[in-house]
Amino acid sequence: MIENIKNEITQVEVNWLALNQTQRIYQSIINTISRHSEFHFYSEDLNNTILIIKDNFNRTKSSLIKYYLLNLEIEQAQILHRYSDSNILLMELQKLIKENESVYTDNRYGTVLLNISNNNLLLKQFDSAIEYAENSRKYFKGIYLTQKIVDEILFYSNFYKNELLECEKYIIFNSSFNLNESTEVLFSKFNYYKACLEFKKGNYFKCIDILNAHKEIEKDKEGWNINRRILIILSRIELGEFDSLDLSLSNMTKYLNRLAKTNFLNPRFAIILKICMVIVRENLDINRIEKKKKLILKYLEVMKKEDMKWQIKSPELINFEDWIAAKFVIKSRLN
Repeated sequence: MIENIKNEITQVEVNWLALNQTQRIYQSIINTISRHSEFHFYSEDLNNTILIIKDNFNRTKSSLIKYYLLNLEIEQAQILHRYSDSNILLMELQKLIKENESVYTDNRYGTVLLNISNNNLLLKQFDSAIEYAENSRKYFKGIYLTQKIVDEILFYSNFYKNELLECEKYIIFNSSFNLNESTEVLFSKFNYYKACLEFKKGNYFKCIDILNAHKEIEKDKEGWNINRRILIILSRIELGEFDSLDLSLSNMTKYLNRLAKTNFLNPRFAIILKICMVIVRENLDINRIEKKKKLILKYLEVMKKEDMKWQIKSPELINFEDWIAAKFVIKSRLN
């Protein structure tokens, strides 16, 4: 009996040490991920952390350690665009949180519902994304910024469903909310969404006015400012504003050249700029553009590369390939 007690004490110590290590290395890799936008900077560290935590779980069968393990496996699957895999892992995580008192908190359960919603958006399962987002909302009462993340997913899902009236509900930002540098960028994103909505409706002047009035997004380095500039260019193309287009394209070229030196430039944007230049040089003349169709298709073919493909959850809500195909009848659906 004494031996059994000793074994139990030993196991408790093993469990405690394993959990302590898991929490420490989990937080470390999360901090690393938040500091780097590109996967190759931390892919090996993430994989090694997953292996260590998996070993800790196998030795302890701790539900809490399993919680941390699943979160990292989901992170890895989503970064690698394996959204069907991450969906399976998310369902497992939801079940784990719901059925284990040692793991459950309202915040954790709401977060997993929100993550499932986001994953469904990435899978283009918009109705399911909307359902999970709405269900997650009640777990974030009084947490305004998280509520806006819910609104963001609902906006994207309804936007791609072409439910434009429904989208209007989710782009309201409380002007009395105390803005700091990070929340200011979030605020400007919702103004950008408003501009995308106006573009989709064909209100190009209004789209440009909104984008010119709210430039806080210029501080962002994830492509929002580039897409803001692209949306202005596309709006001016729609309006046939040739004089303004020359200046916009010139400024955009200089901006992309500066970005290229900082490694913050997705080559997709450079290709979009080249195609816009071809269109503008031909003065939007359909017959003249038709003669340049081979060159345009060559550029579009380059955009099939994995690192240049259109991403559904990105600042590029107006899919450039779809826009050019619709405007100039260039059949090139690539995504």
